[in-house]
Amino acid sequence: MYLTNNKFMKKFSALLGLMFVVSMLYAQTWKWSNPLPTGNDPWSIYFTNASTGYIVGQNGSILKTIDGGNTWSNQNSGTSYELYSIYFRDINNGYAAGVGGTILKTTDGGITWINAPESNDEYFMVDFPNQNIGYVIGSDYWGSSITMKKTMDGGATWNPLSVNSFGWLRALTFLTPDIGFIGGQDNSYNEDALIQRTTNGGNTWVNCWGGSSMGSVNCIDFIDANNGYAVGDNGIILKTVDGGLNWNLLTSGTSNDLNSVNFIDINNGWSVGNSGIVLKTVNGGTTWSKMTIDPNIYCWAVIYPQANTGFIIGGTYDYMTHPKLYKSIDAGTSYSNRITGTFINLLALSFPDALNGFAVGDSGIIVKTTNAGESWTIITSGTQTRLKGVSFPSANNGYVVGESGKIINTLDGGVNWFTQASGTNMNLNAVTFLDGNNGWVAGDWGTILKTTNGGTNWISQTSGTSRFLQAINFVNANTGYAVGTWGTILKTSDGGSTWNTLATYGETYTFTGVSFIDENTGFVVGNNAVILKTTDGGVTWIPCSSANSESLRSVYFQDINTGYIVGENGTIQLTNDSGLTWVMQWSGTARHLNGVCITNDHLGFSIGENGTILKTGDIGVWATSLTKTAGIIIHPNPSRDRIIVEIPDFSDNSTLTVLTISGQEIMKLQMTEPRFSLDISSLKCGVYIMHYTGINCTKTGKLIKFD
Repeated sequence: MYLTNNKFMKKFSALLGLMFVVSMLYAQTWKWSNPLPTGNDPWSIYFTNASTGYIVGQNGSILKTIDGGNTWSNQNSGTSYELYSIYFRDINNGYAAGVGGTILKTTDGGITWINAPESNDEYFMVDFPNQNIGYVIGSDYWGSSITMKKTMDGGATWNPLSVNSFGWLRALTFLTPDIGFIGGQDNSYNEDALIQRTTNGGNTWVNCWGGSSMGSVNCIDFIDANNGYAVGDNGIILKTVDGGLNWNLLTSGTSNDLNSVNFIDINNGWSVGNSGIVLKTVNGGTTWSKMTIDPNIYCWAVIYPQANTGFIIGGTYDYMTHPKLYKSIDAGTSYSNRITGTFINLLALSFPDALNGFAVGDSGIIVKTTNAGESWTIITSGTQTRLKGVSFPSANNGYVVGESGKIINTLDGGVNWFTQASGTNMNLNAVTFLDGNNGWVAGDWGTILKTTNGGTNWISQTSGTSRFLQAINFVNANTGYAVGTWGTILKTSDGGSTWNTLATYGETYTFTGVSFIDENTGFVVGNNAVILKTTDGGVTWIPCSSANSESLRSVYFQDINTGYIVGENGTIQLTNDSGLTWVMQWSGTARHLNGVCITNDHLGFSIGENGTILKTGDIGVWATSLTKTAGIIIHPNPSRDRIIVEIPDFSDNSTLTVLTISGQEIMKLQMTEPRFSLDISSLKCGVYIMHYTGINCTKTGKLIKFD
């Protein structure tokens, strides 16, 4: 019951391989709040039985269901690389493979995944005919050549196999450890489809079918040792009844590329492909019925864990935007999408209390939660204007601003909205309210508006700049700050009657976020990974070191020490020392994140592209810099040069051993104290196991070393 999408890996593998990713350990501190169960594109799906299934996909995502696909939970893969394929030998033992040589293994049904990157190759499919012998196919890092590898020790080591005649490999299946099939496109200029067969575990391969100028074979599925099907480009459907020695071309009734096929018995099967096409046969492929789920999507894979219940995964043509997970309970007569929520870009958010929150964005979208982000509801805003700022001084009273001078207000928690006269047609980018009466708005061309009566009247203030102001923050009724393009930072000390320019860093900088803890201490973030801090009310600004090179879009401080920054490509950074150091947290997404806030119940939320809403209950937890596993504490982790190792329940005459992921001993230390500093700069990049042996106990931990 193993199906995957590898049809389009050729086009995107090189691009995805260039994305900067950081492996995160153990605790996924941020989880999806919208869409649900995920906003990541799915690439492969597998069911071990009627109840238990897995989906892998974008940004290292792994979903698991134990109730037949009614609900799905996110698992921590420990990687941010794309996962293209998943396979389980039984209910506990499974493998996932993808970008960056990633091959994950679990022995406990996905509770934990061990990542042993094997190379820089990109693996499109993985298959294990028994517990020791497995195969992967894919391409090199740049997608310029194919690769196929084999393991004979359960994935501890992998050796290359020689494969000829193929330009691209897209299909893989083994019936026994020795007998297997690969499919794809040959290496000629004719784009001929090709299937090869091995009977000696991949040592040699022979052609068993070829289709001139037919594109590629994308999926192969065997019901038993004799009966199998293959599908591919241009509506290819093939059938074998002699174990793959001979293949016959069937009439599919479509010219659409087919990406996946799955049969539950000799007669009943399904195939899916481009433009939302779904084919079904009840007579072993003699005839096929056709339906279209959605003409605007690719269907990547189909799987039926039981006769009436099946699943299709896919996505829209604009990649990385709208993932799809369809379920049928009537053998494919109808399908319902199980991924729910909005996919409209969200640009700003506000939580007036622990339970009630609002987010706004493109096309006049406003979403609301009344249960601390467990679910979100779209509420009618009465406008299609792009909404860019939101502030709720209380659960019922809220203000939203947007393009073309739009300001709307609600007094009943978003049930009804009323337009307020802003007095301008400039784009308004941010709004902040201290209470139900006093608020400020910032916008293009230096626009700053103020109200002292809840928006009944808005008064234009003189900002002294023509720059586009992107964010505004007031500490109290007198002291406020606004930031924007050309590295502009403004300050007022009299409630906005006068604004002074504190800094202009030039045209290469756009500041998009500002957060002040008190009148003197605050932070500004922007493009080019800029983080600035002041402790003297903006007289001087000190650059802080960002944890990555992505542009940053929003900053929020809970107190003097604890703050979050979010930005492009899923960037979430945390500081616990007032900005002295910033550490990456695993967001679980590659979407651009536009806003972040912390509620008064110490819950954190971030919003962004394609309706992304993330939630964490681990405010201030350095999940990626403080890793505790079976007793060993290692930080920072990942690290490039020096770490601190702490051993709770330390005993004298104990040892600490550093091992490679395959068990090779790198160093062994005699322990003399429970906390010490260790230089790891000489270690190669990779994953290491740290093993502590004391008088009465042993403890382990995992370390990631990077350049």
